[in-house]
Amino acid sequence: MKHLTILSIVLLMTFQSIAQTSRMIASPNKKFEKYRQFTMNLLKQQSIPAAKTTTKTERLVGGSYSASIFWFTNTYDSVLYRYSSKSRGSQFDLNNLAYTFPQTAFDYQEPMTAAVLYGTPQVDVLCDTFYGANYDTTAILRLANTTYASYDVNNNLVNYTTNYADTTYTKDLRYYNAYNAAGDITVNLTFAPGSGGKWDSTYKRIFGYNASNQLITDSIYSYNGTGWDPLTAYIYSYDGGGHMTNVNGYGWADTAWAGNLKYNMTYYPSGKLQAMTASFDTGTGFYIAYIDSLGYTTGANYFTYFRAQQVTDTGMQTTYTFTKHIGANGLPDSALKVQLIYFYSGTGVMPVNVYFKESYIYDSLNNPIENDEYIKAAGLVPDYAYNASQYYWYASPDTDTTTEIKNVTVQHDVEIYPNPAQNRVYITLNDVTSNKNMVVSLTNAAGRLLSTENIPWSNKTEQVSVAGLAPGVYFLSIADATGNMWRTQRLIKQ
Repeated sequence: MKHLTILSIVLLMTFQSIAQTSRMIASPNKKFEKYRQFTMNLLKQQSIPAAKTTTKTERLVGGSYSASIFWFTNTYDSVLYRYSSKSRGSQFDLNNLAYTFPQTAFDYQEPMTAAVLYGTPQVDVLCDTFYGANYDTTAILRLANTTYASYDVNNNLVNYTTNYADTTYTKDLRYYNAYNAAGDITVNLTFAPGSGGKWDSTYKRIFGYNASNQLITDSIYSYNGTGWDPLTAYIYSYDGGGHMTNVNGYGWADTAWAGNLKYNMTYYPSGKLQAMTASFDTGTGFYIAYIDSLGYTTGANYFTYFRAQQVTDTGMQTTYTFTKHIGANGLPDSALKVQLIYFYSGTGVMPVNVYFKESYIYDSLNNPIENDEYIKAAGLVPDYAYNASQYYWYASPDTDTTTEIKNVTVQHDVEIYPNPAQNRVYITLNDVTSNKNMVVSLTNAAGRLLSTENIPWSNKTEQVSVAGLAPGVYFLSIADATGNMWRTQRLIKQ
């Protein structure tokens, strides 16, 4: 019983990490996740995002993510997106059931990164500025990172820089892309902060194409201070239908390239990806290590079933499955993810199947506005418990006012309680020393404004009635009369 208690504590702490990564695809180990991500990136070519088109009537302008585990509720992050051009928008990826942003698009060492698909960078949110904010240990929402992106006349991502408010563990990064006349990326450069406020080169990636503009070579170099050292290279092959069938990976071994990795892909007669197999060189030959298999529902251009398998000492083991249910609108309205995770207890390593049940709500334009997740783990969480929610907000390119949003770094001392609430909510503004006009707004989970109340803050603590609200999830925002946001907090109405 003692071991189960210790394991439950570890599980609780781990679930907070799982909640952050489960809407990407998590895995028992980082190495496995790297190769599974290759499959997810490859799938993008089957449903190329329409973010570059001008036909979108709305685009992503904001979002938030929150998690609640055993009655612990916290908003982990909130984001804002700004666009300088009406010709750029956003497109939800129905394979990953997520968005790919400029600052998460590149990985300098992996083949077919999210931004490089058949020679064309594909980013789901073509914003110019991305603001990410997290709650700190004192429950104050603070700016965590800012990403600035620029594009060419064809809306290809050319340059982007990510700056972090705290660089203790995460360093600022900068990327630059160059393209040929066909719009294919030819060079990707990575920079890191150097001395004197300058950017130092760190990695260079060179892409080559055949006469059909298919990506065939991909070479990566690291900068040693005076020149470029070979690091990794990939060779791509295709079948007669133009589908990528093989990727051979090589590492630089002092004086020559040495093969160390192979990806092999098979396709259904419809041309959709059926399976990806990853093999590695042991020194005596290649062995199969991972297999990803996919299934589809007729009429859907995204997978509805995904299974990841890993070769172990006892044979092939299923480590992850992802099953989607399609609603009446032709979009996934629910999904079940089952992931094998290893936990450490007093008796050793314990494999546990963790179940993630998800639901998706869309607006009238078929863009997701809410994703709720419930979690269950055999022997630890016997029935599904609420785990996390993701919310998205949109605006028309013609009426988008995100460039007018002020003061995204909310650093005021605000207390909102109780939460969950039944009839009323108390709001304490510890920063207010005299009368100050404040605006309190309530928004539902779909992003619709329900009420706005102007309150002359004469006392440190005021109250707002929520008695008329139906039970559910809401967002309560507090701003001053000039529009500067003091706090936005997720509120549960019982």
